[in-house]
Amino acid sequence: MDNTNENKLDDLQNELLRLYGILADFCDKKKIRYYGCGGTALGAIRHDGFIPWDDDMDIAIPRKDYEILISEESNKLFDKGISAKFDKELLFSRFMDTTVRCSRGDSEWNELFPYLYIDVFPIDGTPNNGLLRMIHFYRIMFIFTVLKLKRIKYLQKIEYMKNRRHRPFIERVVIKYGHLISPIIDRLDEDKLVKKYNELCCKYDYENSKVVCVYSGRYRKRELIPKEMIGKGKMHQFSGCEIPLYEKAEEYVKQIYGQNYMELPPISDREKHGDVEIIR
Repeated sequence: MDNTNENKLDDLQNELLRLYGILADFCDKKKIRYYGCGGTALGAIRHDGFIPWDDDMDIAIPRKDYEILISEESNKLFDKGISAKFDKELLFSRFMDTTVRCSRGDSEWNELFPYLYIDVFPIDGTPNNGLLRMIHFYRIMFIFTVLKLKRIKYLQKIEYMKNRRHRPFIERVVIKYGHLISPIIDRLDEDKLVKKYNELCCKYDYENSKVVCVYSGRYRKRELIPKEMIGKGKMHQFSGCEIPLYEKAEEYVKQIYGQNYMELPPISDREKHGDVEIIR
């Protein structure tokens, strides 16, 4: 990475930390539980901060608290330009600052997501019976896949989505060839599918579940984790501030990224959303 791009990334990461501070303050005041997850958890464990090439932040919140954050009442309390809203295109929410514009290199991506944001995922419950859990999981994944197929023409245009190396094989096949069945899928009512998706995700209470899941996370079955892994959480250094992680964060990161999570991946496998910069 040359100095110009490195400075742009530093600028973006500093803005993300500022936005995270706003999110954390609100969650603390409202007693909302929140945890760094995905690449943010990996960055905290391996780098005590951002993964050096990372250009976003990921936060996971138990469903009941998540609904408080994205509620209309909460959104009325945020400063001008700040919002926390569910995105039916993504099937999770974004904590966004519309006063800060970003360029992400890919014109299609910029058109849909032009502002600074933090990804916010709900953590949901699952059946305590193992067989019922997997049936429930695959019902949700079926609807998830159908919804993605409805957007297949768009996904095929975005280089980041098309080339993501750690996407499961079946999803890469769907993105490449899904247009062949998209005329059939297009007849389905998207709003009804999204409603059914959310109903299924919410069906089992987080508090009463032994195993929980971020159904909208990118790692699919690896997102199924024992709730005791989350526990009461623990604070960890993150780029000059602190962020809550799961109590057994190291076990979580190993489950998501594999045994060698402390090793840096080859340059070709270092994922980012394109050349991202803040537009001032």
